[in-house]
Amino acid sequence: LILDEADRMLDNEFLPQVQEIVAACTHRSLQKAVFSATLPAGAEKIAMGMLRDPIRVVVGLKYVMLFVFSEP
Repeated sequence: LILDEADRMLDNEFLPQVQEIVAACTHRSLQKAVFSATLPAGAEKIAMGMLRDPIRVVVGLKYVMLFVFSEP
């Protein structure tokens, strides 16, 4: 089971349907994966609760402040 764009799929609009689908996927050898370019803390907590032995992979830097300077 692959959940892509998890930041959107785990928001209040889609969460009940996603939870229903996940609950129906009960086979013991089923593998689940969650993907998102951005994942707010609340959505990450929900996602981690849906997974067995979750592993988080971060590509690039997380929580990096971007400063833009301009010449006067």
